[in-house]
Amino acid sequence: MAKSKQPTPSEQLLELQNLMTTALIDRIRSGEASASDLSVARQLLKDNGVIANAAEGTPMRELAKDILPFPSDEDHELAAGAESAPDAAAALR
Repeated sequence: MAKSKQPTPSEQLLELQNLMTTALIDRIRSGEASASDLSVARQLLKDNGVIANAAEGTPMRELAKDILPFPSDEDHELAAGAESAPDAAAALR
């Protein structure tokens, strides 16, 4: 009787990644994905170096139009400096 070949750790990892990815896709498409599911999907993409292309006419581009631009760190620093700077009228007193 021939022994069945055991999958290698790399093959097991690939199978796990495929199963997890398929499960996440199914949950997202069905509308049943929780915030946690979406976070897991986002992290999976990030961990695997997946970068979205926000080409014109794509859902990613529409999302970018709705939420961008975010204020830069420089904008935050300028705003903080303006709040802490003394009022010009007060400086003349």
